[in-house]
Amino acid sequence: MRRKRRRLNALVPEFVDEIPSVPDHGKLYLSCRYRAAVHLCPCGCGAKISTPLHPTGWSLSFDGESVSLSPSVGNWSEKCQSHYIIRDSRVLWGDRLPRDKIRRIREQRHRDLLAYYRFNREPTARPSVQTGGFWSKVRSLLRIKKNKE
Repeated sequence: MRRKRRRLNALVPEFVDEIPSVPDHGKLYLSCRYRAAVHLCPCGCGAKISTPLHPTGWSLSFDGESVSLSPSVGNWSEKCQSHYIIRDSRVLWGDRLPRDKIRRIREQRHRDLLAYYRFNREPTARPSVQTGGFWSKVRSLLRIKKNKE
């Protein structure tokens, strides 16, 4: 019998080269190589959530100890329909959104993505990411955040 996991109010950030195929509940995996943040839904449903770090996706800030993701995470394709923001490694729970609001958000994100690639004609071009150690990964993440601003 599978035990239901508890709802979390914080995630522990972990910088990794490769995202584990089976993430641990309560960890937020950050990959510079894949420019993504991956975690299991903090509601406890077990859904694997991937947030691409991209000018039209999510942005990441790291203060040396905790991380924040922006904008909020809406798991609207999952049964749980969780909605939350990750700020200072804490999970701040939001209200469930109505379907029409979710539709409008998805449509706006799609328009943003199209506009981005229309302006940036090379969708496969990516900034070089240094590999090596923890601090080179942090510098790369901060450089991506600074370039976005």
